[in-house]
Amino acid sequence: MLAAGGATITFPTILLASPRMHNRIVREQLDTELRLHHRLIMPGHFTQGAAARYGHMKRNPMYIRNKLRRYRTAIDLVRTGATKSAVLGNRTITISGAASSETLRGQLVMRLPFGGGTGVQFNDQDYERLAQTLARGTDKNGRPLSASQILSITRKLQNRDNTRGKTGVTPAQMIKELRAVTKDEAEAVTRRMGQGYVNRIKAMAKPHLAAGVPRSMLQ
Repeated sequence: MLAAGGATITFPTILLASPRMHNRIVREQLDTELRLHHRLIMPGHFTQGAAARYGHMKRNPMYIRNKLRRYRTAIDLVRTGATKSAVLGNRTITISGAASSETLRGQLVMRLPFGGGTGVQFNDQDYERLAQTLARGTDKNGRPLSASQILSITRKLQNRDNTRGKTGVTPAQMIKELRAVTKDEAEAVTRRMGQGYVNRIKAMAKPHLAAGVPRSMLQ
């Protein structure tokens, strides 16, 4: 599963006298924002410009050529279309905590058509160190590698090669890219959260504002 995205949102200044009402309205607005993110932002992760916008890992050139020949596309995260269909076709929203205590947290959860994204992700430097260790035959303290250690390192290196050969990128990296949120996107959410909060208060028949909050704040 994929929880997106990793954005920190600044919540609106408390305008209502009732913390309970404040929390309810902010939660409602956060739910609205997560639905908008799924409907308006997530499709952009499957477009040609997504690689530059979200800082994707550069794909294996051989993989790109094979992908173009077989699937007629070089767009990151798009091959057969299964991932795009799964991510855009379903979502679950969970919200917990309270805005008044700054513990509010919202998650947009989408199911993926592949596994392997929850384990530890090694980068190229980690794999290079493993390869050097295997070639040297000793651990970092100079002790000879045991048979089980040699087998474990060999399997990790083979798994990296097999995964990169098929996809050009690991499942964990794909999940990282799908979770990415740009600075502009995060700032837009904060602006909409504030305006949506005020609009919801305006729609109330007789909103009870917090002490010292002027009615002009709702204009």
